[in-house]
Amino acid sequence: SALLRQCHQRAKDILLEHRQHLDMIANLLLERETLDGRDVEEIVRHGKIPAKEEAQPKESASQPDGPDGSAPSSAPIQS
Repeated sequence: SALLRQCHQRAKDILLEHRQHLDMIANLLLERETLDGRDVEEIVRHGKIPAKEEAQPKESASQPDGPDGSAPSSAPIQS
């Protein structure tokens, strides 16, 4: 029971410590609906909201992505 209270308090302290960044992320999500890792990293590291980048066209699905320029294999990865 004491361990649970201690962990709960630690979690609250961490959230309160980073509240400003969490609020910035929440507001940006409301504005843009999606964020990528770079957006979150900019907020956490620099404390500022990143400028909205122009939408860049995604690469065509017909372009090969394999290491030798061929289409990637659909075979399952063996471990």
